[in-house]
Amino acid sequence: MEGAFSILRMRQMLETKRQSSQIEIKISKNGHKVPLLKGIHLHSIYDPIKEAEALIHRFDESIKEKKYFLILGLGFGYHIKALINKLHTMGDSDFKIIVIEPNKSLVDCFQDNFPAIENVTIFQAEQVSEIYAQRKVVDFLCHLPLVLAHPASLNLHDHYFKSFLSFSSDNSVGSVLSHMSKNETYQALQRIENSDFDIANIASSPSKLELGRSYFLLKAIDAMASMCREV
Repeated sequence: MEGAFSILRMRQMLETKRQSSQIEIKISKNGHKVPLLKGIHLHSIYDPIKEAEALIHRFDESIKEKKYFLILGLGFGYHIKALINKLHTMGDSDFKIIVIEPNKSLVDCFQDNFPAIENVTIFQAEQVSEIYAQRKVVDFLCHLPLVLAHPASLNLHDHYFKSFLSFSSDNSVGSVLSHMSKNETYQALQRIENSDFDIANIASSPSKLELGRSYFLLKAIDAMASMCREV
């Protein structure tokens, strides 16, 4: 068992080293760092801040209505900072942001070059199932976050993010409970854990089962799957 673990760890280290060798840092025309990954600039090589502001501006109306944001793709975080600046101009400091990024070396490179960003949690995993195994992610989805995709990251990791948005796992209530903290949603699902219903049946008739906020979790997952069809 120890030998197998060592081999797995070695493979992970080699993969991280391989990814790291693919990342270059360029300097934009106005002096900002821009990561180059697999020959793709993840931000504008001219003005990454202006580009990020333009991206966030497209969602002004939606942003006003939300306090939870799910961002697909980290890059060097210019779009995340633009979102936070927008929220601050709206007088909002009570918000939470989760960023999903598949490339560990990019996350490491970002953290080596920039300080941590307020109210932002980055989740990195090569397998989509590892993201959904995080209780914090599942609880976060209960709040129906606004989903914002970083275009360059989406193009670079198209299959990964489509898999994330259309993720399908065990439909049993017990499976969902195993990934949740003990909040109101957890308690509502726990009441019917031993029933014959699966998630698909629950989603079709939430009012009859009196699930409370668990309905919003199901709606969040459904909304994300719908977005995948639009991408």
